Parts: sequence; C-alpha cells; structure tokens
Amino acid sequence: MQISTFLLGILLSCLAHSQESTQSFDEAISISKEGDIVGAESLYLDLLKTHPKDPHILSNLALLKIQEGKAWHAFALWQKALHYHPYFAAAKQGIAYLEEQGAIIPQENWPWYARLYSDILRAPKIIGLGLAFIFFYLAARILLKFAILQKEAREIQEEDPNFPYRSLVFLALFAIFAVFYWQQSSYQKTTFAMSLEPASMLLAPRQESVQLKELGPGQKLQIQHQNKDWLQVKSASGQIGWLPREKLLIF
Repeated sequence: MQISTFLLGILLSCLAHSQESTQSFDEAISISKEGDIVGAESLYLDLLKTHPKDPHILSNLALLKIQEGKAWHAFALWQKALHYHPYFAAAKQGIAYLEEQGAIIPQENWPWYARLYSDILRAPKIIGLGLAFIFFYLAARILLKFAILQKEAREIQEEDPNFPYRSLVFLALFAIFAVFYWQQSSYQKTTFAMSLEPASMLLAPRQESVQLKELGPGQKLQIQHQNKDWLQVKSASGQIGWLPREKLLIF
C-alpha cells in the first residue's frame, strides 16, 4: 500500500517533535522519504527504547508499517499512541484512513463506555486526588462549624442548629473521588497489548495446549502474567489465555 498525500500530511504534522533525540528523529524522517524504510524503522525502534510512549515516534513508525503492507501493525501502533495520548490527532487521522481504505475491519473491542472510562482513568492522578481533598475539606469545614454552633447553643440553652446535610453530599463526593483515585492508580499500573494477527488463546503457554478462543487482529488485551516468550492475557469478553509475545504489541 503506497503512502498517500493524506498520510504524508500526518508525517509532516509530526515534525513538531523536537524535545529529545531530535537528530535521530529528523534523520529517520529524512531517510524514510528517500525510501530507506528498513533504516528509518531501525531508528524509530531505537528511539522507542528510551521514549516508548512518544506519540510522534509511534505515529511515524505506523506509517512505515503501512508501506510494508502491515495495516494491523500500524493500527496497533496508533492505538498505543492514543492509549497514552487520547487526543493525539495524527493517530486518530491514521486510524480513520485505514478504516476508509478498508485496510482494517474493527474486531471485538471494549464497549464505548468502557473506552471512555479508560480515557478518564488515564488522566493525571493529581486530578482525582485533588478533588477528593477539596470535597473532604469542604465537608470537614461545614461539620466543624456545625459543632461549634451546637456547642455555643447548648451553653446558652438554645435549640441546636439544623444539621448541615450538604456536608453529607461533600462526604459522598469525597468517597467517590477517593475510590476514583484508587482506580486510577490501579489502572495505570495495568499493562495492555494488542493482537497483530489472528491467533488462538491457549490454556497453557505452549503451542500444543488446548485452544480457548480465536482472536482477530486489533483486539486490545490486558496482560495478566508473563512467562518468557508467552503472555497471559484477558480479552474484552473476560476470557483469559496465553499468547506468544511475538503476536502482540505491548503498550
């Protein structure tokens, strides 16, 4: 599959990458334009060793995979870029291009609401922690004021002030965001992967094991355990089984 003007536009949009390893990044772009796909891919893979979450590197590597005819590998690389940078435009445009060209057919994946919640969970943890602290502070401040007023009322033998029920609302919000922060911490420690080709989930980490489920390419999986060249993964439907590492792109 030849890179179109549209895809070259995505490539040029990544030229803004200039924070680290600029020289190698620019060199990879230059030699890819000259047709040295293998050399450019090697440079991008070296860059990913030190910058595995860099969306510009992942996106440009995806373009090379398209030139090699590996549409699903390109799709997985763009999905990896979006996993760490949910609003990275070049990756969204690249996936849209693959779908328009019929190069990929979406497989079983997480429901839209699960993907949305996944995006929220990848937000900076300081947001959940900060909101939890704010609501706890507001509740504590209201309850402390109520306790002082109640004490003063009893000293002068007056009726107790009305209980500030809005403090319970703040406490509930505090609990919600405290749990959200805990889920963020747990989720961000989870490792994901995406299948690059059709594969069978196996009961045990060996080729002759019982087949549990057939997977198509482009399916996002949670990694449960690692055993040398094998990974135990969990599918969107909850099925757990083993796959060879070579059939997956690890996030």
